[in-house]
Amino acid sequence: MKKSKQSLSQTLPTGKASVVVLVLQYTTHGQKSYEKRKDEMTIDNGGEEPDMLAFLADAHRSRKTGDILDKKVKRIVETVKEKINDQLTQGGSTETNLLTQGHINNLVLKEIPVIKGHRFGFGTLPDPGQVPPSASFMSNLDQEVQQRIANEKIAIADEKIAMATEKIVTLENDKAEKDKVIQYLQNLASKVVSKFPDLLQEDEDATQE
Repeated sequence: MKKSKQSLSQTLPTGKASVVVLVLQYTTHGQKSYEKRKDEMTIDNGGEEPDMLAFLADAHRSRKTGDILDKKVKRIVETVKEKINDQLTQGGSTETNLLTQGHINNLVLKEIPVIKGHRFGFGTLPDPGQVPPSASFMSNLDQEVQQRIANEKIAIADEKIAMATEKIVTLENDKAEKDKVIQYLQNLASKVVSKFPDLLQEDEDATQE
């Protein structure tokens, strides 16, 4: 017995980092298997997700013996099945297809409350109709990115409008200054001509010659 313990300890990695790796491998493997199995059952079911009772029983069933390994899961499955049978019996029929998937899911939800953000037997899988946390996070992230891009585009557009407005004002100011100069010169020429009309006559004579 002592030898077996030594050989076991030799096969396990040591150190805090190794322990973290082992924990991550254990926890993530279970969650991946839930998601993968649910996808497989959905495909097998023609694209429709399995009801929670069928998934719960299948996800915790031994592939070798066909038995449900977890005692708590087995008890929950048997309890929900009894409630389904009771309701079908009260309705005067024993056909299992009379209960909708939503009805079956509600029975399971009542038997398994959410504790610390998780529902026993389903890992972190969302309830039917709920958006996965990762999808919700990505959706929020996409909205934030889109909002940031929109704000950047608005800022760039505002900057271009300000530059264009500044150019227009500059051109208008330049035109106004030029108009003032032209008007001043015209007024000056008029005054000169009015005081010295002979100059205008001399210019006309020189032109005719």
